[in-house]
Amino acid sequence: MSFGKTILEELFKPPKSRKQALIIHFDYGKDSPDDFDKMRDGLDSLVEKSNLGEYDGHEIAMDLSDGSFYMYSTEIEALFKHIRSYLLSHDFMIGANVYMRFGEIGSGAKEIEFELHPD
Repeated sequence: MSFGKTILEELFKPPKSRKQALIIHFDYGKDSPDDFDKMRDGLDSLVEKSNLGEYDGHEIAMDLSDGSFYMYSTEIEALFKHIRSYLLSHDFMIGANVYMRFGEIGSGAKEIEFELHPD
C-alpha cells in the first residue's frame, strides 16, 4: 500500500479500465442464502455478458441480514439501466441503496446515492 492511501481505497480500487463504481447495498433478512445465491449468479452473468462493465464481487452478512454488490464500468449509468429490471425482480432489492461514483476514489468525481424502487 502506498503512502497516503487508506485501506478502503486499496480494497475497492477499480481495475484501471473501469473507473466508475456501482455499489448496491441491500437488506436481505431471509433464513437461507438460496435466493441471494441465485440472484448473485444471474447478476454476475448479466453484467459480464453485457460488455458494459465488470461484476467485482459481493458481501453478505454471516447472519444474512444484509449485503452489497460491487461493479465497475466506464459507463456506470448504462450498466445500471441494463441491470435495473433484473434487480427489481428480486423482492429483497426493493429499497436497496444504490451508490454511483463517476471517477476514481479521491478524485472529486461526482457521486450520487438513491434508493431502488419501481417507477
